[in-house]
Amino acid sequence: MPLLSPATLSASPRDETALKKLCGTTDSSCVPHELDEWHDLYAHERTNLHPLDERPPKKKRAGLIGWKDLKNTRYISEGAFCSVHGAQLEGKLVAVKHLKAEHECDEVAITDIELEAELLKHMSHHHVLKMIGHGRHLHRPFIVVERLQCSLSDKLKSTQSGGFFSQTERAQLSLPVSEDYAKQLANAMVYIHHDAFPGHHLLHRDLKPDNIGITYDGRLVLIDFGLSKLIPSSPTEDIDDFCPVDMTGKTGSARYMAPEVALSKPYNTKAEVHSFSMILYEMVAHQKPFGGMDLDTLFSEVFISGARPPLSRKWPTELRLLLTDCWHRDPTCRPSFRTVLRRVEDVLAALPELVLPP
Repeated sequence: MPLLSPATLSASPRDETALKKLCGTTDSSCVPHELDEWHDLYAHERTNLHPLDERPPKKKRAGLIGWKDLKNTRYISEGAFCSVHGAQLEGKLVAVKHLKAEHECDEVAITDIELEAELLKHMSHHHVLKMIGHGRHLHRPFIVVERLQCSLSDKLKSTQSGGFFSQTERAQLSLPVSEDYAKQLANAMVYIHHDAFPGHHLLHRDLKPDNIGITYDGRLVLIDFGLSKLIPSSPTEDIDDFCPVDMTGKTGSARYMAPEVALSKPYNTKAEVHSFSMILYEMVAHQKPFGGMDLDTLFSEVFISGARPPLSRKWPTELRLLLTDCWHRDPTCRPSFRTVLRRVEDVLAALPELVLPP
């Protein structure tokens, strides 16, 4: 049974509302064309017609998977709405994100996993989590994705714990490695902001180390699109920017949150450039930005007064300039991710030869 079933789509306004929520609009005409096609697909299924039989799909979409097809399933962890399990599918390691039983009737939780599945189905990028399929088990939706080795947060924690092992981890997360990770992350952000959904910008809205995975082959991938929002673009807007939009404030994690988001002001992709700068700082400094600050202090000193983390004189000048530009108080003064990507590549080119960790 699909995550958004034909019966549900035909009978309930919830899914239309969910797609409008994803697009940050109350106007059905603003729902992107490819998601309209997904609705059309189910409409054709109800009349035994299948549009994908009539024309080739733009790309192979993740298909339906039965829980019985998943072998050696074991619990790994859980979040607010979903549990995560490791499993094997056709001999390959996968991860399964399954809605928890206590949220079976929770509209917010159901919408989050359904919208994340819809986004992942339509995205294909080396640095975005790959969705393999989806299904239902015990009447609750699940999605199957590529298996990750760890999160960036896990790797960063190991560099911050103190002692011999943290010194070893810091050596593995050297400046060249951190900059290479930053390059991969910037690549992913260019894709979701400008290329993933033509005519729309996708904002992740919770960019932080916990939501960046590291695969077994060493790739950084964006994960957890449950808070994401699609914003329609305008033919007249700047190619790398668009007018800030009123969206839910205080969305994301405070330590990595842009001031305009924390203060519930309109924002755009430049808010995620700020989040990127905090992640980059944490990678090169081997310490959390604003470590030890409580939420009240963050609001007064960081979001209102404009405090920023200290920069080491040992870091390359171009790296320090990149950080200060990306966390600028004025969002219009921050570079776009296209510019960030070029500047990260320049920093990398000036560093010693890159040796990736094992």
